[in-house]
Amino acid sequence: MTNDDRDRSRRNFLLMGIGGAAGAAFLTSRQTHASTCGPIPEADIETSCEICLGPSDGGQALVDTLRNLERIRILRGATLTIRLFAGDYFFNRQMTGITRLAGEDNSEANVGLEIRHPDGERIHIIGSGSDSTRLVFTNMHGLLVRDGSSLGLIDAVHLYGDGKIGRLFDPDADKQGILAREGSMIRCGSDVRVSEFSRVGVMAFRNSVIYAASVHSESNGSDGFVSSDGSSLEAANAEAKYNEGVGFFAEWNGTITAKGATAGANIVRAPGTDDEGGGIGFVARQGGVIRAPDGHAVNNEKAGAVATQNSTLIVDAMQFNGNDASHPGIRATYGSHVSCERVTIRRFWWGIHADHGSNIVAHDATLTGIGYKDGVLADHGSSVSCDNISVGSYVDGIVATNASQVFCKGASLNALTRGLVAYLSSAIDARFLNHQSVISLYSPLPNTTGQSANAYIRV
Repeated sequence: MTNDDRDRSRRNFLLMGIGGAAGAAFLTSRQTHASTCGPIPEADIETSCEICLGPSDGGQALVDTLRNLERIRILRGATLTIRLFAGDYFFNRQMTGITRLAGEDNSEANVGLEIRHPDGERIHIIGSGSDSTRLVFTNMHGLLVRDGSSLGLIDAVHLYGDGKIGRLFDPDADKQGILAREGSMIRCGSDVRVSEFSRVGVMAFRNSVIYAASVHSESNGSDGFVSSDGSSLEAANAEAKYNEGVGFFAEWNGTITAKGATAGANIVRAPGTDDEGGGIGFVARQGGVIRAPDGHAVNNEKAGAVATQNSTLIVDAMQFNGNDASHPGIRATYGSHVSCERVTIRRFWWGIHADHGSNIVAHDATLTGIGYKDGVLADHGSSVSCDNISVGSYVDGIVATNASQVFCKGASLNALTRGLVAYLSSAIDARFLNHQSVISLYSPLPNTTGQSANAYIRV
């Protein structure tokens, strides 16, 4: 690069309103790290280009770059890439150019990075790897896109909430790592990590979409991934671990598609919440839908997966491993539906529990307990269809009560105190039953109307 080129680049950068020490730092990063990097264009961008920043530029230079880009358009077919070299980029509430998300009593800006560009889908922010490029947000939201805006890509970065600083235990005031709201879109690459924000790691809210395949969301103050209010979150092979809440949470007609996802070691949110509030791998409630086949729910503090209030869970072929907690591996309640065929459930007090008018389909499932409660329980007008299920090491194998039904042709029962239990106007269809080491196989006796309020077992 000639001296004239260098001077021209600096003049262009200063014209865009950054200048000063930040401008000098920008030039140092560009000259040192990549010959493809250039200054912020002065006119509409017609061909793809890159702007590069290094850790010495800091978070302020990235914020300034995004604000100055709002003055120009990125035309169709072009992409503007902001490339971040390895290191830490710090963001705080006293920086200039940052914005505010309503919900706090004070007036300080509390959003580190907001994408407001009309061509945001053509902006890419790419670091040098989530293990080496860290964006540190102190007492503030990380990345926000709202009001119909978009971000084309964020990748190869770690968004870090700085140890949940500013946590208020308030869903309107606590901070999110990645947030799309009011009809917006964010696309994450496969090397993104989000951790230690005071609320949710990744959240799509109010008819928004986030693509978050393979993203890791961990150690946040509430949930790992949330889709709410008609939003959609694509999270195949994503991981939600060590969060103080739920791993994957769909509510209010939100949808999560997360084939191969893992929810592990998520704990109860402090201060305590109800069964649907924390320590669970997957939760769908209030019309939420989660499709997460071939995944894992491992060592969460409470249940493996819960569908409640007219919601749907599809978790076929998932592996559920509990931690001896007094909760079910899978639960459907209040008019919900769960499909969990070919699942493996281990180390929960209950294996599968359908309650209050819900339905579970669990053909070819394998349930192994720890000597407590029931392998399959249908209660309060619910039904479970579980042909060829294998149930072992519970007190009761398969139970139907309070006007419920279980269909379990070809079931296998092993190491139980009681095998099939029906009472209070309930029925079990267990034709072609296999069993061993069951102390009391039937209650009541099969093919008769039992003494326990018209219960019936068919074998």
